[in-house]
Amino acid sequence: MHKHNVSQIILKAKKEGCNHVDHLIDEYEKGKNRFENRGELLIGYQAENELIGICGLNIEPDNKKYGRIRRLYVMPEYRNRGIGSKLQKNMCIKTDVFRAASLCEKHRLCSCYSTY
Repeated sequence: MHKHNVSQIILKAKKEGCNHVDHLIDEYEKGKNRFENRGELLIGYQAENELIGICGLNIEPDNKKYGRIRRLYVMPEYRNRGIGSKLQKNMCIKTDVFRAASLCEKHRLCSCYSTY
């Protein structure tokens, strides 16, 4: 992930006081959190060749049975279009952590056992 590819989403998030997007990029680039462990995932949502949404899933270090959705953000002008739900749904589909699937089912974000 390169800063120039994510500059707009960082600027818009900062403008809203949402510094967590900048922290996500910074931690990723420094290797502190690359979402590389089994069951972890970092995904983005693009529109018109621009990153407009981002979301990560980390496994809890103290209890590997649980995952935590981190740093979810969608640019303001793209909100209320289901993008945040789509990001979470893709977490459900792409991760190999069954707890993420049951979380999605519980909150009716998706039917994780369907084929898409």
